[in-house]
Amino acid sequence: MKATIMQPYFFPYIGYYQLFMACDCFVILDDASYINRGWINRNNILVNGQKHLFTVPVHNASQNHQISDLQHAIDDRWKNKFYKTLEASYKKAPYYLKTIELIHEIIDSRRTRLLDLTTMSIIRVLDYLQIKPVIYLSSAFGYIKDLRNWDRMATICQTLKANVCVNPIGGIQLYTKEQFATKQIELYFLKTGPIEYKQFNNDFVSGLSMIDVLMFNSPADTKVLLGKYNLI
Repeated sequence: MKATIMQPYFFPYIGYYQLFMACDCFVILDDASYINRGWINRNNILVNGQKHLFTVPVHNASQNHQISDLQHAIDDRWKNKFYKTLEASYKKAPYYLKTIELIHEIIDSRRTRLLDLTTMSIIRVLDYLQIKPVIYLSSAFGYIKDLRNWDRMATICQTLKANVCVNPIGGIQLYTKEQFATKQIELYFLKTGPIEYKQFNNDFVSGLSMIDVLMFNSPADTKVLLGKYNLI
């Protein structure tokens, strides 16, 4: 049994979605602290052949708040600007219409919590790709809320009877296999393999939001890209 435990991000990069391919159950850290200038409500899209950072506005954004306590501040002005940017950048992309319909469904929903918006962006993409993961919220494991960092992750794995924990490659700076071994859990890091696809006639720009992947790739081709990773 392999488990992954992650904060929710808004249309994260492809490596985030690869975690769903590598695990049996996925735990969304809804009661983790919000991170200022992190990736929970920010990401990059392609504009004029370059990375362009967009940010979902958040009311009273502070690291003193849990993600589940925050409300997004999306209004008509922000939506119109974002939609116009997407149209100008991607209108001629092969899967623009399907992708923009998905984006509208999420942003135009009546969900006001940042958690709901981010989680919906993850789950609806998985639905679109016909990937059906088992997902939990970490708040369901409230009795271990006071634990921190690797100890909390390991304890969640034990609760789920998962003997393997899969973490993105960035976690290699934070956690060690030896730590998890003390709890009889194997720790692996997911390393995204070389991924490249046609972005019009531009030089390929990597590390963008899943929005970019979906604009240029069919669901079938996207699932092929999702399989390009290694566990180390």
